[in-house]
Amino acid sequence: MKKVFVLLGLLFSIASYAQTNDEIAGVYLKRARKVIEESIDFKEAKVLYEKAMRYVDSVKTSDMAMLGARIYFEMEEYKKAKKLSKKYFALVKNRKSEEYEDQLELAILITEELEQQEEEQKRLEEARIKKEKEIKFIDSLKIEWRAKAKLMALPFDSIYAFNKNQVAIYSNKGKLGLLNDVAEVIIEANDFEDVVSFDGILIFKDKVNEPSKLYYYNTSTFEGFDIPALSTYNTLSTHYGTIMLPRANGQLVTYPNNSYEPFIFDLNSKSLVRLENQKDVFKNLRKSDAIDKYNNDGEVKKDKNWYTFGGHLGGGVHPLYKENYVLSGFLFSIDGTFMSTKTDYQYLGSFYNNTMQAIQGNETIWVNQNGTKISAVEDGSKGYSGESRIVKTNGGFHIMQGDKIVSGEDRLETIEDFVARFFKK
Repeated sequence: MKKVFVLLGLLFSIASYAQTNDEIAGVYLKRARKVIEESIDFKEAKVLYEKAMRYVDSVKTSDMAMLGARIYFEMEEYKKAKKLSKKYFALVKNRKSEEYEDQLELAILITEELEQQEEEQKRLEEARIKKEKEIKFIDSLKIEWRAKAKLMALPFDSIYAFNKNQVAIYSNKGKLGLLNDVAEVIIEANDFEDVVSFDGILIFKDKVNEPSKLYYYNTSTFEGFDIPALSTYNTLSTHYGTIMLPRANGQLVTYPNNSYEPFIFDLNSKSLVRLENQKDVFKNLRKSDAIDKYNNDGEVKKDKNWYTFGGHLGGGVHPLYKENYVLSGFLFSIDGTFMSTKTDYQYLGSFYNNTMQAIQGNETIWVNQNGTKISAVEDGSKGYSGESRIVKTNGGFHIMQGDKIVSGEDRLETIEDFVARFFKK
């Protein structure tokens, strides 16, 4: 009997609790209606309505469904509004009332707004997908552009200025080469560590000091060839020694080791330049008192010293050597002046246009026909007037013309223009 009372008490407690939840829900629903009536605050009404729903397991009356449908409609949550509108029509008893007619109108409005909302959502989703595809396409184009730009990059350590013939020397891994102003390599940077350049003529050297291999390139004629090996000139010489600036007359002068005369090479005729009428020259030098004596061994006496006669640099200038292949000085036959390598000039280049290059210590100067220092001679190859410019990039250089990267006949616009070009298609 006691167990029966306990069970009845439990059931009564549950029933009381359920009734209490319904009552609490009713309070919140009443507040929601009041908020709408007094201040038309559907946002607050929604909060109160959803609090009420926490106390019940479902919408039990048509009033609850009607209120919820109205609130969610005003809050533009049309899916919830439609669900509650359907619930209203499932619960309502009186289908002849004005309220029923109002709910029919509301149901139609909900359906129309929901359709518009879903259509807009569909449009936005399609736009999102389109934008996503567009972004992926743009990313792929950017990857493609970067790959093209990388292929058109010159992976060099440095590129020097272009000359007026549209070429520039470049260096890579300690070697020098030559390229033109559309990024085409003319001479690979494989064999040469140094270059002597003047008047558009380049002499590439396999070593900075004591080079044994030389290569000539004329940037005006775009002609190049290997300078003959020293063995064709003097079997005792192992390197070309000091290389003087090549001049526009095509004369190259170097001072090899183990030699009693400079290596003078005519780059235009590709032939060695040697004084053929040495005896006649000696006679004229003696006649003009430029020398004191000469002998049949190719020696001349000047100021009480005997020298081995070293040929002709042009302009009546002659190198003179002491024993053991020591370059002692230069005889300027125009006035008989002798200039010593110890006190004056260590080396002289080819005479051209009334000037000669001279090396004095670590300095290059210019002298005239009697050895007097004059104003510096300007390099005739300077003054690039083309469109190209050299731009440093990660890992190398680009040759640019305007805003385009150039490589031979290929042109690559900016990444922005590259992407825009494909979208225009």
